[in-house]
Amino acid sequence: MTDAQALSAPGHLATALPFDTALYLGPGLADLALALSSAQALRICAYADAKTRALLDSPRAAAPLIQPTPPALVSASGKEEALYRYNVKGLASLRSATGLKELFPGLREKSRTPVDTIAAPTALQEAQLTGAHNLLILGATGLEADILQLLMEPEGPPLFSRIILPLPALSLYEGSPDGAALIALLETGSY
Repeated sequence: MTDAQALSAPGHLATALPFDTALYLGPGLADLALALSSAQALRICAYADAKTRALLDSPRAAAPLIQPTPPALVSASGKEEALYRYNVKGLASLRSATGLKELFPGLREKSRTPVDTIAAPTALQEAQLTGAHNLLILGATGLEADILQLLMEPEGPPLFSRIILPLPALSLYEGSPDGAALIALLETGSY
């Protein structure tokens, strides 16, 4: 099963993706992170806004061990930032959806809420990755390149055996690259 198939059928992740630790960086791809809670994982470390975090901590989530983390999103700065929510579910981001607004003229900002963030290197350190089969679910839409660059800085072998992230054909959020640029960045980090 490819990652694209796994994204379209997250219930199959339990058998398709064995891993030691899953590191989820939200707020996007929350349904996938929830499906991972029933996968064969030693640990799930999730950084998400309070709403998504409550979903992951709910009785529906049958995780073997969801590591306690603060309800915070991961960013490059680690400072308080605004979380943009839109009238379409699943598009929340710490960046404005400039490219999406061009594609979907009906897209409207519903709210802009200040949220705590944690710096990507700090999140990585707190996740305490062990083993050779770690999974990164990068749902921090608009911040993928910033976070990937920070996570690929440590010397040594790659920290993740698999990375799941959206690869848009166009730049959808303010300052974010398109999918081709993200692939090029991953290739420089031996992914």
